[in-house]
Amino acid sequence: MSGQFREVDVPERPRMSRAALLTGLLLVTLVVSAISFVGFGIGYGLVTLACSDPAETACDLGALSAGIRLAVFGPALVTLVTVVVSIVLLVRKRRALWVAAAGLVLSIVLFAVGTALVNGAAPGGTLF
Repeated sequence: MSGQFREVDVPERPRMSRAALLTGLLLVTLVVSAISFVGFGIGYGLVTLACSDPAETACDLGALSAGIRLAVFGPALVTLVTVVVSIVLLVRKRRALWVAAAGLVLSIVLFAVGTALVNGAAPGGTLF
C-alpha cells in the first residue's frame, strides 16, 4: 500500500487585485488617521481654558463646541461608514477604492473644518 497516492486537483487561490490591496492600505490609513484626529479633537477641549477668564468675553462657545464635536465625531463616523461600505463592496467583488479614498479625504476635510471653528472661537486659540 505504500506508494499508492491519488492526485487531487486543488483549485488555485484567487489572487488579490491591486485595487483591493490599495483599498486595504487606504482603509488602514483612514483608521490610523481617525484615531489621531479623535485624540487631537479631545485635546481641543484645552482651548476652553482661554474662555475661563471672566474678563475674556470673546469666546464663542457655540462655535467652539461645534468645532470640537466636528473634529472628534466627524472623522470617526466617516471612518466607520467607509470601512463598512468598503468591506461590503469587496465581498461582492466590486471596486471599493473610490469609497476608501473619498472617506479619507472627507475625514481630513471634516477635521480641518472643526479645527478652523475651534481656532476662530477662542481668543488667541490658534492650534496650528
